[in-house]
Amino acid sequence: MKAPTDNLDDLQSDIAHLSEVMDIIVETLLDTPRFDGPNKLLDRSIALSWIARDMADMLRTEADLCHQRVLQEAGGRKRGGSLQ
Repeated sequence: MKAPTDNLDDLQSDIAHLSEVMDIIVETLLDTPRFDGPNKLLDRSIALSWIARDMADMLRTEADLCHQRVLQEAGGRKRGGSLQ
């Protein structure tokens, strides 16, 4: 793991990696064989990992939007304009 930074590119990258990890976990759990029929613990693990994956995807989208907004605002300040 690397030390935290205040770089939005790093944040977006970290969130994207988290999203990919969560996607792999969900796929792995969904592919886990059920030898003895229903497995409540496995079902709960799948549900929780699915929620975490969806949250990571949402964070990824929100980080992209925030980064775009920061870049737009910085561009507006450089030109002396306003976003309003």
